[in-house]
Amino acid sequence: MKRLSVVIPVMRWDLVLDLLKDIESNTRIPEKVMLINNSKTPSDFPKAFSFNTEILDFGKNIGVNAAWNYAFKNCGDSHLSILNDDIRICQYFFEMTQEGLEADAKIGVVCPETVGDLEKFRDRCFAGLDLRPMHKREGWAFTVRADLRCRLPLIPDELFVFCGDDWIWTWTHELGFVWMKDFSNVIYHRIGGSLREKENRPLRALLRKEKQAYSRLIREAINEKRSEGGVPVCE
Repeated sequence: MKRLSVVIPVMRWDLVLDLLKDIESNTRIPEKVMLINNSKTPSDFPKAFSFNTEILDFGKNIGVNAAWNYAFKNCGDSHLSILNDDIRICQYFFEMTQEGLEADAKIGVVCPETVGDLEKFRDRCFAGLDLRPMHKREGWAFTVRADLRCRLPLIPDELFVFCGDDWIWTWTHELGFVWMKDFSNVIYHRIGGSLREKENRPLRALLRKEKQAYSRLIREAINEKRSEGGVPVCE
C-alpha cells in the first residue's frame, strides 16, 4: 500500500488546529503533514500531535500554488492530499481516500463529498466506496495519486493563488487519468466565503487576472507537449 502525505497552505491558524485534530483522530495517519505558513501569524503554535508535522515558513506568503509545488517535490513516492485550512474531515478520510485511489490504476485524483453544514457533516459516517466520475475540478480537498503526481508539470509561477486545481485537472486528463468523487467520504467546508466578502475585491481581481494567465499557459504547455511527444515532470 502506498504511503500518503498531506500539504496544507495556512492562512488561518485558528481554523487549521481543528483540521489537525481531525487528522490525529483518523483511522489511518498520513506519513507526514506539511503546513506552509502563508500568514503573518507566527507558526510556533503548540505541536501536540502524534503524527509527523512539518511547519514550513519561507518568511512570506508564497501563495497556494507554490505551496502545492513544494509538496509535489518533497513528498517522496507517496500519494498527496491537498487540503484547505478551513475544512474538517471525517475519521475515515485517509483510509477511504487511499482505497479510492487504489480501486483503479486510471484514477488519478479522488475528492470527497463536500457539505456546507457542520451538523450534517457530523451526522455522516459511511463505509464502502461510492466513486463517480467528476465533470468539474474542486480545489479545497483532493488527493493526487503518486504516479500521476510525479508526472505533473509544476504549476507556473504566474499562478499565485488561483487555477492550480485547473492546471492539475487538465494535465490529469491529458496524461490519461481521471478525477473521481467518493460520495461515501465527506468533509465540511465554508465554501467560497473569501470571495464573497466585499473587502476582498482585490482577490476577485486577482482571480480574473490568473484565469487569463492560466488559459494562455495551459494552451502553450499542452501544445508544446503534443509537438514534442512528451511532458515535463516535477523534479
